[in-house]
Amino acid sequence: MYNAELQELVDKYLSGSLDLKEAHILHQLLGDPQQEEELKTLMMDHLERIATIDYHYPETGSRIMQAVESRLFGSEVMPGPVPAPVVPFFRRSWIRYAASVMVIVGLGTYFLFRFQPGSGTTPQKELPAAPLARDIAPGKAGAVLTLSDGRQLLLDSLGNGLIAEQSGTTATLREGRLIYSSGKEEKVKPQYNIMSTPRGRQFQLTLPDGTRVWLNAESSIRFPISFSEKERQVEITGEAYFEVTKNAHAPFNVTVPGKAEIVVLGTSFNINAYSNESSLNTTLIDGKVKVNGKVLNPGQQIRTGTGESIVGQADLEKVLAWKNGLFNFNNASLPEVMRQLERWYDIEVVYEKQIPVIEFGGEMSKEMTLVNLLETLKASNVHFRLEDNRRLIVTP
Repeated sequence: MYNAELQELVDKYLSGSLDLKEAHILHQLLGDPQQEEELKTLMMDHLERIATIDYHYPETGSRIMQAVESRLFGSEVMPGPVPAPVVPFFRRSWIRYAASVMVIVGLGTYFLFRFQPGSGTTPQKELPAAPLARDIAPGKAGAVLTLSDGRQLLLDSLGNGLIAEQSGTTATLREGRLIYSSGKEEKVKPQYNIMSTPRGRQFQLTLPDGTRVWLNAESSIRFPISFSEKERQVEITGEAYFEVTKNAHAPFNVTVPGKAEIVVLGTSFNINAYSNESSLNTTLIDGKVKVNGKVLNPGQQIRTGTGESIVGQADLEKVLAWKNGLFNFNNASLPEVMRQLERWYDIEVVYEKQIPVIEFGGEMSKEMTLVNLLETLKASNVHFRLEDNRRLIVTP
């Protein structure tokens, strides 16, 4: 016989009606070894009902399980006052059963929200879900490459192989990454290419010196097809992550037009320079960079706003979430969350009334469809209406 409390909480979780207090109670029960057999039996009953999902959609099932296991068995700490218990290795198998059920039915990941003091808001238990016919798929790999002669190539429409050759430099597509290789040096006027990602697209690039670049949605990078011996200069908009090939004789410089100059010797760092964000954020992962004259140490971030620059410790998981296929909404306001959704799902967000004052926390996979992601946000006391023209209406 199932523990009545456990069964009720799991049923509420699966139906999406679990409130914050009940979520903490369920979390404690999941960490109790005495509940192991009952939970396993309960989960297996649910699995039998939905097992056909994984049978008919094995690729979806595989991606789901990878995302779940990376969150469950990594260094995750559950937000809120209840600490996450340490899960011994021998108990992971049955927790996988539980996690698979909870994810497959559409909840995706454990997600908490926090209301700012004084907001006067309370959890809302119902969220009108948009019809599935209007659902929007997540973004994917893709970009537009503009060559020095003005020709444009849609990279997500091309297969692997050589796609361009310019003055001895080749550009080759290989498994979702564009790789530049310099051939014999030719004394010609510098030639520049531009890679740009529209909304709903990301792409990877290897520059002629071996430096790797990850380009987020709605971003661009302008670079020479061959670097000089004395310096390496690129220009970006939007957001990009760099792993720079070391060359003490040729510093690597990144320019954000009108906003920042980043000087690098050999390092890994992230630049968030979206024009609709309140500040330009440069985060150093490893090595050494200088931003507008200020030197950063690994783990630090410099925020450049209106006339001032502030250096502090960075939340690296949050900074790198986009590169790792995740949304990280820790300490994010509703407008911050919506701006990320606009870029990734290529939508327009419109606020019907006053913007609710809400602070979020948690991570979600970027492979979720828009409707499923909105479903996880339903406890935030905000309603959503998705229209046919890719417009998302936010109503309090």
